[in-house]
Amino acid sequence: LRETPLTTGSKAFDAIVVAVTIGTLSIVPDMGHLAKASAAGLVVLAFTFLIIMIYGLQQLPILSTEEEYNLLPLNGISGISHWFGCVAFGFGVVPLTYNYYDSMARPQEMVQATSIALFLVALGYIMIGSGLLILYPSIDTDLLEALPKSGPVPATVRLSMVVVIIASSPLLVLPCGELIEGKLHKWFHLEPSRVARIITRMSICLVCTIISVVVPGFVYVLSFVGCFSVATVSFIFPPLLHLCLASRTQNFANSCIDAGFTFWGVIATVISTTCTFKQLLK
Repeated sequence: LRETPLTTGSKAFDAIVVAVTIGTLSIVPDMGHLAKASAAGLVVLAFTFLIIMIYGLQQLPILSTEEEYNLLPLNGISGISHWFGCVAFGFGVVPLTYNYYDSMARPQEMVQATSIALFLVALGYIMIGSGLLILYPSIDTDLLEALPKSGPVPATVRLSMVVVIIASSPLLVLPCGELIEGKLHKWFHLEPSRVARIITRMSICLVCTIISVVVPGFVYVLSFVGCFSVATVSFIFPPLLHLCLASRTQNFANSCIDAGFTFWGVIATVISTTCTFKQLLK
């Protein structure tokens, strides 16, 4: 909300308002209830990128023709590790598989739906990311920093991004809340209740908000989580478990493929996590 007409004037209060709103939307029973909110977020996101693209095209004649843009991560292995963590965090659907599966009307189409969704998202990232990089070649941080601080267009873009975050964040909060609630019910022999659901999910939102406000360079935290946690669950455990469970029934070639993917996952996770952690400590 900072640098928008709706700001409270305090970075902390702005973050709390957004966190409470996200927490309220996350109190639904399952992810199926978030379908409409998620669809609305995608529409607003498309509208936001359209505005940014139009503004960039208007400013294109005044940009220096000597400015260069690079599609590859910078800073060598550290830049690649940072990129890998962000990609793993953004595309890490494996930890959410069961939540999506349970909320689907036709769960037998889970694999097909996930494949199509990831392909479309990847294609959209490539097209939008490359296109905006051409329009804003001198960008150093996030895209919003390349826009003016005041005016109707920048304010509209920032408010739209707030709507996108509020609409999409419950898709992450809800699975985390269900996992924690299940453990609490098991450890303390508690019965599922709406009050426990509210307390758990509001607490997740507030803790994440505090970390995002207090920790400088919060994107490195997300990258570290992607490199370590999401990459481990997504790239190491699946082929390893498949190798252990199907080793007696599958042929040698498939076992080698599982072993190869497991080895690649371990190497990628260890190297990217180490490099990102070093950047996080700086």
